[in-house]
Amino acid sequence: YMAFQWRQDLSVGFQEIDDQHKELFRKINDLLESIGQGRGIQEVKNMIKFLEDYTATHFSAEEKLMLKYNYNGYPAQKTEHNKFIKVLDELKKKIGTSDVLLSSLLTVQKVTVDWLINHISKMDKALGNFLAGVAK
Repeated sequence: YMAFQWRQDLSVGFQEIDDQHKELFRKINDLLESIGQGRGIQEVKNMIKFLEDYTATHFSAEEKLMLKYNYNGYPAQKTEHNKFIKVLDELKKKIGTSDVLLSSLLTVQKVTVDWLINHISKMDKALGNFLAGVAK
């Protein structure tokens, strides 16, 4: 597996959001490492559970900021956040046996990494630019 690194170009320019994104990167790397090392199913499921909880908290924090400042991109963001929550739920269901575990590695990597990088670099950067203008 290949760890994916936080890059400065993924910064949205809003400290609270950037810090939460960095933590997500760390946790997804931990999850990928667990799968890659063939650790127990329960550990992998626990990590996915953590990711579910963390993304729910993070998405909620972002959404509160959007509502507070009447961000017009809110509906699209909310839709994307809900999609990712469903994706994690599907992953949790798929990871049921050790046979599935290794094949899940690429799926987890592709789904989480691609979604996060794409979402941060497009939607969250737009949100960051907006917040820079209104949030003092």
